[in-house]
Amino acid sequence: MLSGSLTKQEKYLVYLILALLVPAYFINLGMQSFNEDEAIRAIVAYEMMHSGNYIVPTINGLPYYYKPPLYNYFLVLSFYFFGVVNEWSARVPTIIFLGLFAIAIYRCMRYYMDTRKSILTSLWFLTCGRILFWDSMLAFIDIAYSLVSFLVMFLSFHLYQKKRYWLLFISVFFLTAIGYLLKGFPSFLFLFFSLITVSVYFKNYKIILHPGFWTGLFIMIAMIGGYYYLYSLHHDAGNTLGPLLDQSTRRTIVRFGIIDVVKHIFIYPLENIYHFFPYTIPGLLLLNKEVFKQVFSKEYLVLFALLFVSNILVYWVSPEVYPRYILMHLPLAFAVNIFGYETAYRLEIKAVKYVEYLFLSIPMIGIILAIAGMFHPFLSQIPYAITIVSCVIIILSILFILGFKNKHLVIWYSVLSLLIIRIGFNFLVIPERHDGDPGAIAKKEIYRIKDTYPDKPIKLWKNSIMDKNSSFYLAVLQGKPNETTDTFDKSNYYVVDTMKVDFPKEKHVVLDSFLLREFDRMCYLIETAN
Repeated sequence: MLSGSLTKQEKYLVYLILALLVPAYFINLGMQSFNEDEAIRAIVAYEMMHSGNYIVPTINGLPYYYKPPLYNYFLVLSFYFFGVVNEWSARVPTIIFLGLFAIAIYRCMRYYMDTRKSILTSLWFLTCGRILFWDSMLAFIDIAYSLVSFLVMFLSFHLYQKKRYWLLFISVFFLTAIGYLLKGFPSFLFLFFSLITVSVYFKNYKIILHPGFWTGLFIMIAMIGGYYYLYSLHHDAGNTLGPLLDQSTRRTIVRFGIIDVVKHIFIYPLENIYHFFPYTIPGLLLLNKEVFKQVFSKEYLVLFALLFVSNILVYWVSPEVYPRYILMHLPLAFAVNIFGYETAYRLEIKAVKYVEYLFLSIPMIGIILAIAGMFHPFLSQIPYAITIVSCVIIILSILFILGFKNKHLVIWYSVLSLLIIRIGFNFLVIPERHDGDPGAIAKKEIYRIKDTYPDKPIKLWKNSIMDKNSSFYLAVLQGKPNETTDTFDKSNYYVVDTMKVDFPKEKHVVLDSFLLREFDRMCYLIETAN
């Protein structure tokens, strides 16, 4: 069922899946307004473009310490390439890195698995719930960062097995430096736990004595140290370390009580079964002793599992971690699950039928959701909504019938069904989300303010940093980064965020107020009364 090369029929299905990935990921990609994290990435990149300073990240002209700058470079390239700074151009790098990640998964798995299982591992990653309906739509660092971290884990054992120690250490230390410049301290944990796992498994505790280890370490220190040297030429580099450490420990055991940690330990696996549905369910087949024994008779699957567990432990004991923090673990888990599914099928384990029913139910779930959506009042505001819903229902019905008649292909039809559901989601759900989104409301407020008061620049009064969404949209509308000032005169309007600072003592007139996304609070536009 899952072994060997692709059949002719499966090849056609793979080509169709690859074709559907484009509309699934790109339709209405730029429609939704930014959330807070996306706005941070975008405004930092926008200010870099204008200042020409690609070393010190800033927001509203003030240093931003919570992430290194590397990912912002990709946003800048996208802004230049598309010639526009908006949600679309900020999110396209996410899709590019998602594609690169999928290719990397396939290429890495082909060292150990046949073509069919390697393709499925990659497609499962692309179409699991969290990726398909959330992270692929947003301008986050995490897809790019997860690609780098996955390669650190995979190469740690792959190159060790090949006994290519020089390449092993140079590559993983180099990638760790890249990961640090993307997101900071968590990169060191992936490097540490991966190398420890491999050295313990192979009982080679002297591996750090290899000259490649120290060469790789030197390269990593030189890359990170070189960045901080350049940073120090512009600003005090020491200011960055505290905020970076805070970001790395904010949702971990360091900040929470033992009761919260214990609760999280039990709930976390269930949360992830939900977030990465449906491909987490085949993993339950490993509870069968014979399936478990045969799957883990393969050394590389044992290493996949050990690397997964050792690297996920820090998140397993850390309350309030987001699912996007563990995307780098998915290829390892999905590869094991695919083998579990194949083994259970070959052994004719009764439970495998329930997994097949799960895959077969996916188009039916989509049909039910589409029918329920026809009664949503917002549907009347979407052009050709009934036609789109009807097409989704018809296509999913065909896929259900084909899957029912060709159960040996049901796993492929389930992937196709998820992509059709995502395309329908793009047309029907994203516009509805956008319409009532707090970020969209805040964006409209900034546009209204700028349209109403176009005759003078708008500056931020002292520490009135607003929120990141409003800051981004105001900067783009004004065609330059926002300025923070303590000078009060007639040549400007001023934004006062009273959560951060009081009104100026000079005589002033409050002209308007507008809503900020963060904390759902009001901000004020003023000018001098003189």
